[in-house]
Amino acid sequence: MLKNQLQLEQREMLTTLIILLAGPDAGVVLIVSDGVVSINGQVTEFEQDNKPDYLGYHLSDDFNGWYSKQVILDVFHWQDISISTDGISSFSALEGGETDIHPISYLLSDTGLLEKKLKYLEHQAGLKPTDDLAIITVRNSRDNLPAG
Repeated sequence: MLKNQLQLEQREMLTTLIILLAGPDAGVVLIVSDGVVSINGQVTEFEQDNKPDYLGYHLSDDFNGWYSKQVILDVFHWQDISISTDGISSFSALEGGETDIHPISYLLSDTGLLEKKLKYLEHQAGLKPTDDLAIITVRNSRDNLPAG
């Protein structure tokens, strides 16, 4: 039934799914498959040994049974949250490139433009991702709201 509602084939549902729901004081993160989550600079990697348990494998399963087995992070008093596909773990050195820089920490902890950071990693540090990479960062502005 869910497959009919989504109008997607199973192979189209074999993808990383990371859902972030965040309010000013609290939030939750749902991770299905491999990925990386950084909450206030604390990085957690979710790795399934390259055998991710994609949602597409469970379209005919009971939703509540499937959902009860998922990793859900509760988030409180957050300043910044970044979620990323596992492509962030795929950086490798280009020919002649070697560096001590840790791409995950660099990309998730500094407040710069992602495009500039990726260019720095490639052209200065000699590192380039070997997989698709998506990163979303949210910064909490609740401390900057006017009183009232």
